Amino acid sequence: MLVVDDNAANRDLLCRRLERRRLRAHIQADGGEAALALLAAGGIDVALLDLRMPGMDGYEVLRRAQADAAMREVPVIVVSALDDMASVVRCIEMGAVDYLPKPFDPVLLRARVGACLDKKRLRDKELEHLRGVEAVQRAAADVEAGKFDPAGLAAVAQRQDELGQLARVFQRHGRRGEGARGAVEAGDPHAADRDRRSPQGRGGERK
Repeated sequence: MLVVDDNAANRDLLCRRLERRRLRAHIQADGGEAALALLAAGGIDVALLDLRMPGMDGYEVLRRAQADAAMREVPVIVVSALDDMASVVRCIEMGAVDYLPKPFDPVLLRARVGACLDKKRLRDKELEHLRGVEAVQRAAADVEAGKFDPAGLAAVAQRQDELGQLARVFQRHGRRGEGARGAVEAGDPHAADRDRRSPQGRGGERK
């Protein structure tokens, strides 16, 4: 979790409130430039962002973060003394997931941060699954082209779901040089029955 505020006392207060509720704020940034550098480095689940900061303010941090494909995946909660409706609307329109006015309510802060963390974990799982699907699709094309490398599916093959099972099938049959159809059908218990019912499976194509 990242806490961004130019005021050290405000950062410490936020961190203490979160730590008392077992939500540890691991990283602090005292300005916009530092915040963007930390977001770009990755590993941030949620960012708590102040708006009024010298130099690069919170609006600019939010704008730049939302313009970057990787950084925009990090949910941003604005925590600011600017509690007018125009500021709230502007931040939400720019991509912030929530807005808390200062002084903030500790119980509400915990609830909002907890909800963001849950959504972020679900989104991370979804993205991981999509990356696995893309890896298996590339493997199918590589098997058919005769250039399959089983190591490319190593991470997906560790999954304990149907996608991981399919990746392991490709790994086994790709090593033996079988075609993409053979690799897929090796994981399909009905493939042999379909072959027996086909004209080719009953002795060749009918004339």
